[in-house]
Amino acid sequence: MVFTGSFFKHLPGKVALRRTLDEIFGLSLGGKLIAMGLNIKCLVGAYWVLGLPSILTELSMSEGLTSRGFQIAKCRPRLLPYTMVDQGEYPTLLTA
Repeated sequence: MVFTGSFFKHLPGKVALRRTLDEIFGLSLGGKLIAMGLNIKCLVGAYWVLGLPSILTELSMSEGLTSRGFQIAKCRPRLLPYTMVDQGEYPTLLTA
């Protein structure tokens, strides 16, 4: 199993993302990839302030994964809030 948390957004572009996915696919053949990260559709204008090189949505990430041989078992466009500051209730199921 390979797990990534907010990793793909830091890759310098599509070529680097494709190469990384190919490497992961080779490592996890028959295994699973769990990838969490920012979804630009959930951040509206805040994403651009971050200055991150890769712009991803659940659709672009799903397309990239399937084009590299992965099968999508489950895709959740919005799993965690962008920030937990001043949110009131926190997703305690996913925090320690």
